[in-house]
Amino acid sequence: MCGITGYFGQGNQDILGSMTDALYHRGPDDKGFYCEKNIGLGHRRLSIIDLSAVGRQPMASEDDSVHLAFNGEIYNYQELRKQLKNQHNFKSQTDTEVIIHLYEELGTEVFNRLDGMFAIALYDKNKNQLILTRDRLGKKPLYWGKFGQTFMFASELKSFLKHPDFKKELDLESLDKYLTYEYVPTPHSIFKGVYKLEPGTYLVYDGQKVIKEKFWDISFKPSNLSLAEAKLELDKKLDIATKSRLMSDVPLGIFLSGGIDSSAIAYYAQKNSQQKIKTFSIGFKEVSFDESSYARQVAKHLGTEHYEQILSAEDSLEFLPNIADLLDEPMADASIIPTYLLSKFTKEKVTVALGGDGGDELFCGYDTFLAEKIGGWYGAWPWKNQWLK
Repeated sequence: MCGITGYFGQGNQDILGSMTDALYHRGPDDKGFYCEKNIGLGHRRLSIIDLSAVGRQPMASEDDSVHLAFNGEIYNYQELRKQLKNQHNFKSQTDTEVIIHLYEELGTEVFNRLDGMFAIALYDKNKNQLILTRDRLGKKPLYWGKFGQTFMFASELKSFLKHPDFKKELDLESLDKYLTYEYVPTPHSIFKGVYKLEPGTYLVYDGQKVIKEKFWDISFKPSNLSLAEAKLELDKKLDIATKSRLMSDVPLGIFLSGGIDSSAIAYYAQKNSQQKIKTFSIGFKEVSFDESSYARQVAKHLGTEHYEQILSAEDSLEFLPNIADLLDEPMADASIIPTYLLSKFTKEKVTVALGGDGGDELFCGYDTFLAEKIGGWYGAWPWKNQWLK
């Protein structure tokens, strides 16, 4: 996890430094700035690939016409690098440099070539354009807004608070959405005038107007695969996806709850590792909340190097102020508490961790999905209203 921020308009090195320092927790290993005339790009780095200072960001192209700040990881960057090696001289082993050179070749078409999770801020000096983009499913956060003549962006809202042109005003429509959905949905944010960039979208700002373009969307085309073929294809894709995410120059682990999603990730990670993978779980002294025994069973079955920590409900209270500060926006998902505790515990051993988040959304695992289907049947009954009288 890294952090990016910046502005196009009013600003200076001191303002940019404050905006960047607000994201310290996202990247404690290093920081960097690009500040020229009315443009500022800031970066906080968590070193994962290429631990040398050569990969420092924001990174510039060979002719200094393109400057880029990047948060994320590109899983196919080695393949893309091979395609570019005859046209460019690479100074680092980073995916950041690959993105810059690919942009020089393809322009905004580059984003469709990237397989990974990313939030990117790119300044094209020749065109005097700031380009922001976010990965296909919105894994990495990216906020933007325009206040007066100043356009600003950041990985987190707290960075905006450090710019003097920012107006801190609650968006009542977003508050209404939060009370309805228990979170603030994209493209809205809790602050008026600040928006989340939509997944699979890039934004271009030239100092006057904002233009957004969709570069990717989910396809729901029907498939002719049989159930057996679909199972084999799913197995293949999960295997490839997990293997590609094991690339790291720092220690890596797996969040393991004992549920199907995280257990599947642990299985594919161990399958593609020549050493025992490290798995992490937390349990609670209160039996009704504790699922650590399931994680223990999975870890034993897979033969992982397993770590666990048992906490009480009182232990959780100590961390609530920190969690609220990190969130920036209100969110009513109580699972953020054990997730924070698990992350804090895991950080003692590794720098990067994979997890099974998103599995229930993709495979309809939540009870609410089942209830929605039943609710649809109920809604189709023309005589249901007689039961309510």
